[in-house]
Amino acid sequence: MDWKDLELGEKNLLNTYLKRYKSEASELNFTNLYLWREGYDITYKFIGDFLCVRHLDVMKKPFHLSPIGTGDVKPVLLELMEESNDNNVPLMLSPITKDKVDEYSKLCPGRFDCFLERENSDYVYSIEELINLEGRKFHDKKNMINRFMKDNQFEYLPITSDIIQDVEASAEEWCIIRNCEDYIELENEKSGIFECLEHFSKLDCDGAAIRVNGKIIAFTFGELITDDMVVIHIEKADPRIPGAYQMINQQFLLNKWSSYKWVNREGDMGMEGLRKAKLSYNPIRMIDKYCLRQIQ
Repeated sequence: MDWKDLELGEKNLLNTYLKRYKSEASELNFTNLYLWREGYDITYKFIGDFLCVRHLDVMKKPFHLSPIGTGDVKPVLLELMEESNDNNVPLMLSPITKDKVDEYSKLCPGRFDCFLERENSDYVYSIEELINLEGRKFHDKKNMINRFMKDNQFEYLPITSDIIQDVEASAEEWCIIRNCEDYIELENEKSGIFECLEHFSKLDCDGAAIRVNGKIIAFTFGELITDDMVVIHIEKADPRIPGAYQMINQQFLLNKWSSYKWVNREGDMGMEGLRKAKLSYNPIRMIDKYCLRQIQ
């Protein structure tokens, strides 16, 4: 079977695998794959009873997520290795979690090198902590929210078809401020945001926005990925408005996800500023991600 482009019409089929797996990893859900499908040329195919997902990096080098399915995964790994050998490239499994590193290394001893991908490792937080922002470790965040509330009359709005165009305008303005055209990751993200917003009602995520003086100044969307963990796919706010980021973060969790325990706010893409921001929210733990590279 050839690799197929990932399309919205395949959501139900792919979800029979993705939702059954219930991974804590931020990559293994349909919305995330759909968000990045053009930026990473995401394709998929089935090998036996396993769903295999392939990305291409900026140099058009392929890498694969963990095969998703039940039963013996070793024949799947061997077939992927054979295909990679035919294309004169080593099989790259990335980003994958430590349990998969251990499983695949045991099934195929001596066949892989392994290294940590810190930039892809997910940050996990307590939802309760990020709502209440209690104690000294959240003092600065609480102060920013208080400042925002003092300076602004705001509306909290779930993302519905009524405000999609306004959210798109906010995303466009954010990219102008942040010079997205200078950074391929931000350009790819922008493309994915617009595609997700265009088909928002058909995806499995929920979203929210904050409006000030008739204008959307912050928005976010995410979804439940396990029984007690939410993933935040996107969060954007006008950086010129103090407290806007802190406010959308707290309000979305408070209004939509307060009955759940954990929030996965994804990785930092190796961007120093983003890493600093994610660390400042005091993660409970990291979901470390690795790359397994076939030894040839």
